This record gives sequence, C-alpha cells and structure tokens, in this order.
Amino acid sequence: WKICLLMVGALFSCCGYGSAAAADAVDRIHRLEAAFIYNFMKFTDWKDAAIMTGDAPLRIVVADGNPFGDALQPLTNRRVSGHAVQVSFEPDFLKLKKNIPPAQVVFVADKDLETVEQVVALLRHRHVLTVSDTPGFAAHGGCIELREKAGRMSFIINRKAVDEQDIALSYQVYNLAAEVLGVDK
Repeated sequence: WKICLLMVGALFSCCGYGSAAAADAVDRIHRLEAAFIYNFMKFTDWKDAAIMTGDAPLRIVVADGNPFGDALQPLTNRRVSGHAVQVSFEPDFLKLKKNIPPAQVVFVADKDLETVEQVVALLRHRHVLTVSDTPGFAAHGGCIELREKAGRMSFIINRKAVDEQDIALSYQVYNLAAEVLGVDK
C-alpha cells in the first residue's frame, strides 16, 4: 500500500500535477499576504500629516524582488481612508539610498537577515510600515512579520519598531497578533 502511494505521488510529480499544486499553494499564500497588507493599511495611522494630505496615494513598495507575482495587483486603486493604493517594485532597493520612493508600506522580499537589517535601518524614522515574511524579520527591527504554517497566516508585531516609525497600529491589530515583541511586561 505504501509503495503504491509513493508510485502515485511520483506519477503526479512527473506529470506536473505536484508542481501545479505547489504553485497554487504558493499563489494562495501570496494572495493571503496581500490581503493582510491591505488590512494592516486600513488599521494604521500615519501620524505624519504630510503623508496623508489631499488625495495623495498610499504606496506599497516591494523591496528586492517580487515574490507576489500578480497577487498585489487587485490592491491597485483600492482605497484606504480615501486614498488610492499604488503598488511598485524596487528590485535593488538598497541601491536607492536617499532616493527611496515615498511609501507608506515597504514589503521586504529579501530573505537574508543582513539585507533585512540594512533595509530596516534605511527606513527607520520615515513613517513606513515595514512588513516581511522573512523568518526573524520582527526580531531584527521590522514592524510586522508574516508567518504561514499549514496554510494559516499569522503575524508578529515589533512594537518598538512601530513606535520608532511614528505610526500607530489599531489595538485590533495587536489583539490579532500571534506575538508582540518590544513590550515591557
């Protein structure tokens, strides 16, 4: 029976069924991450009035790659607090240095924690909500770390990082977090 199951599994993977299912699972995770990012935006207060003036868009920048494929596309032109959402991709984010495009959310796609720390340091005190699915992101200074386990999404908030960005997350976001770092007990 076990050998039969292994053969069926091998047949599916050779015919592409296994890879298609894996690709669908990854696409589903990225759509979930996009939904989380959108909802984080809805429950974030960018205290800096210059960011939220007039009809200026709220910008999501994906730094160092595009793991999302088209998953962020549905967010384009959706509205948050009366502002249209725009999405852009910066494949060489660290090379921008002082020419970083204005953004309210930066998703850090790079998985290398040294690069993550450099991006977080570059964005410190810029009123930017930093988000990533890189393990250890919150512990290394990022605002919100997304986690996926067995198809379920959760997240960790680094309260100190959020405070340093001079933004405020709704208490509802904190209540839904799997873990909150940087809180005195």
